[in-house]
Amino acid sequence: MHQYTEKEKLEWLADWKTSKISAKSFAEDKPFNVSSLRYWERKFKSTSEPTFIQVVPERSSISPYARLTYPTGETLDIFTPVPSDYIKGLLT
Repeated sequence: MHQYTEKEKLEWLADWKTSKISAKSFAEDKPFNVSSLRYWERKFKSTSEPTFIQVVPERSSISPYARLTYPTGETLDIFTPVPSDYIKGLLT
């Protein structure tokens, strides 16, 4: 069995995600099977970096338009009006 590099696995995962096809269809003509693809997906998802980063606005004297505080304690300040659907999407 061939050992693929982490870079190769991540490239295949990215190609699969952008292809918008099922994992089974994507793996059909590849040198690995669908089980390997799903395993890599779980493996790299669990070891990924946190998705939130702190962004500090240049002018801190501006009050946020909205502030979301997540159960983890992370806070997201929004400084411009946005549609309510956008905010709902941030909460799911």
